[in-house]
Amino acid sequence: MKTLFLDPSKGGISGETLAAALLDLAGGAGLLYPLAKTVAEVCETGDFSFSLEKSGTGIKRNIISVKCGTYDNPAGPVTRQVLEDVLAEIHPDERTQTVARGVLEELETAAEKTCYGHGYAIPPPCETVFTILGPLLVLESLFPAGCSIESAPPALGPVERTGSSALALEILIRNQIPYIPGPACGVNTTPVGVALLASLADVGDRFPAMIPARTGYGTVRTEGSGDAGLLAVVEGEVSDLIEDHVVILETNLDDIPGEVIGYTMERLFAAGAVDVFIIPAQGKKNRPVQMISVITSRSDYPRHLRILMEETGTLGVRVREVPRLVADREKVPVPVTIGGRDYIVRVKTSKAYGRVIAIKPEYEDLGIISRELNVPLRHVADEVRKQVAQGGYPAGTRDPKT
Repeated sequence: MKTLFLDPSKGGISGETLAAALLDLAGGAGLLYPLAKTVAEVCETGDFSFSLEKSGTGIKRNIISVKCGTYDNPAGPVTRQVLEDVLAEIHPDERTQTVARGVLEELETAAEKTCYGHGYAIPPPCETVFTILGPLLVLESLFPAGCSIESAPPALGPVERTGSSALALEILIRNQIPYIPGPACGVNTTPVGVALLASLADVGDRFPAMIPARTGYGTVRTEGSGDAGLLAVVEGEVSDLIEDHVVILETNLDDIPGEVIGYTMERLFAAGAVDVFIIPAQGKKNRPVQMISVITSRSDYPRHLRILMEETGTLGVRVREVPRLVADREKVPVPVTIGGRDYIVRVKTSKAYGRVIAIKPEYEDLGIISRELNVPLRHVADEVRKQVAQGGYPAGTRDPKT
């Protein structure tokens, strides 16, 4: 699955740096010159300019500069009208238009609470519209069929009552996005950057396991302070396996009746354990021992830990949390006819790497049919698999009648 990863954890994110990094990924700047021309014409301003240059030192990156005059209240009706006029001229796809309007709405909502009346100079309409649409148009060109976007939490500079960080923080709060406190300099997280992040990306604390294909780096030129806010973007392929975490409980048991171990397993399964298994081993003083392992979840492990200690009398349990990758699984109710009678059997289909890797009817449903018809379970399972395959259900599509 094609994925774009954003890393604003050190330098933050803005509309400008995201556009610059994506243009570096694309390998050119030509995508945004028509947008800049349209914005200047719509706003009827001669003081709007956009430039892009390549750094010659350190990490090779695009340095973007966007300049415009000043204007009061850009997150109001004037900016909305400018955005609609520009959209009418450039005709981007529907998704780009929807995201652009949503980003501006985020700015308006946050500005009403944070900035108005406090003298903070919000960028003028031409700059706001350009920094919203710029990265969206590059994304549209790079990934016309769309792609998954993931991001690390953005770095955010000190929050002042009248600063842009306060506006960005309000958007982070509204969208429940985590952030990393950053220093006063070297961080360039803007309200537009955060609103774009909220609209486009899933923000988490882990870099996805991916095969990288290409990278892009972008920063913004600021007056008097050089470059600020390096943003890295990485395009790659990510498996469609689902990542989650499980907790494993383990303890070694010796000199304990097998019936107690069996009963303990029954209680653990009844309490919702994912799996329980026993491994025979040899312990200290050459004594035979049995290691019992319980796979459970973060929320359930205290209950399973208590059952394990109560039933076995063990003095200690090893607890560790581990990540795992699992196939995407779906239970599909499938109608089957066996022995002249109609049944519904739940069939679990598992997908990975874009294809079905396993098809498994639920054991409990097969057992009901087997007992009712007095037919061996394996015969029922074979017939169900045959009918499932004939009905086209292995693709994981649901029966339209269910």
